[in-house]
Amino acid sequence: MQWADDAVSLGWHKDDDHEDLGVTHFQIETDEDLVHEPGHLEAEAPLSFLETCLQRLPAKLEGTITD
Repeated sequence: MQWADDAVSLGWHKDDDHEDLGVTHFQIETDEDLVHEPGHLEAEAPLSFLETCLQRLPAKLEGTITD
């Protein structure tokens, strides 16, 4: 699941690019930085995965707000 706007691109990914971070990793990219961290999201069913991401999205976006 990926969110992108003019300021930030962020999301939870289930792929083979960052196996050291677990089954799912969280990725956030701004003009200045690209960060990968463990996603701590082990939901297997697509709907459960989506629901969890949507619940976490507001807090992750709040952390990107700059004045």
